[in-house]
Amino acid sequence: MFKRSLVAAALLGLSAGMAQAAANPTAVITQPGFTFADWLGVNNAPVGAGQVDDDDTLYFIKEYGTGDFQSWMIFFDPKGRGSIDAVITFDRPVIGINVTDTDVANTTPFGLISGNGVTYLNVNNTGLEPLTDSATFAGNTVTIRWTATDPGDHIRVFTAVPEPSSVALVALGLLGVGASLRRSRRG
Repeated sequence: MFKRSLVAAALLGLSAGMAQAAANPTAVITQPGFTFADWLGVNNAPVGAGQVDDDDTLYFIKEYGTGDFQSWMIFFDPKGRGSIDAVITFDRPVIGINVTDTDVANTTPFGLISGNGVTYLNVNNTGLEPLTDSATFAGNTVTIRWTATDPGDHIRVFTAVPEPSSVALVALGLLGVGASLRRSRRG
């Protein structure tokens, strides 16, 4: 009876955990004195067009999530000129990033920002400069190396959302484990 309850609790915990919204990312920043902050938790001023002017903070915005992906805006907008190197870790696999100002600008109007309360001003000229900036991803991390001038560097990151079928397969597997435990206890 105890093992069956344990398996049932594990199934409930697993399905509840998989259904939760994406957790906020974390960052390890090379430069001392820098912070990584949720723009909506700190300020709700417009983003883009050089509106932030913060020399020592890398910001993120949790944008729109669907059944397939979660969108995030990551940006550094110093008052003058600044550099930042960081590794940003998400709780889900990164499936893509937009790094050019054209890609960032073109994905802004498509509903990615609905419901978060952020006003995006002109995001042109906010992508990465190919000679001085880089952003790469592998697994659930994005590594950035940016030298930014006003209006800053902005990227859009897309992370995967677990499929319900994956949750169902894991649940079936755990049920099978529970059934085999019950059989082995009888035999």
